[in-house]
Amino acid sequence: MPSHTRKPSPARPRSPRGGLALPVIAAAQLLIVMDGTIVTVGLPVIGSGLGIAAADLDWVLTAYALAFGGMLLAGGRAGDVFGRRRLFQAGLVVFLLASLLGGVAQNGATLIAARVLQGMGGATPPPDALTHGYTAGLLGAGVFYLAAILATVLLMRPRPGHSSPQATTPEKAHSSPV
Repeated sequence: MPSHTRKPSPARPRSPRGGLALPVIAAAQLLIVMDGTIVTVGLPVIGSGLGIAAADLDWVLTAYALAFGGMLLAGGRAGDVFGRRRLFQAGLVVFLLASLLGGVAQNGATLIAARVLQGMGGATPPPDALTHGYTAGLLGAGVFYLAAILATVLLMRPRPGHSSPQATTPEKAHSSPV
């Protein structure tokens, strides 16, 4: 056997904090998804409190969605270049500071600007979450996807006091002339 053959490298020891990464990423993802739902529910009150015209209220949601969607790909690439963990942390800081700015906004323009910053900060954790779910192995990915599905189902379910056009209340179901 030649002397220049490489010996297999020993397995890298797992970090004791390695098991904490998935719950932290999942909690951050839940926070980002819940933000859109909470703002949607509170939009009428937000509009009246800040004096935003009904026609301009859509921008509160659209500003976030455009910034979030536009930055997803860039957030994934930036995570590759600068490090996923560093970008994850920076994205959460931007998201939280923008949330604070939105919470103290005195007018619609400041709120919409804060929503753009929230979208930009919120777009960095999802690529990291998907990458971590993939590299954590089959069990880790399964737990991640199960948590994502559960969060989606819980956020999409009808809430008391909020009716949708398709929702049927017990009163409506029994009031039809049959």
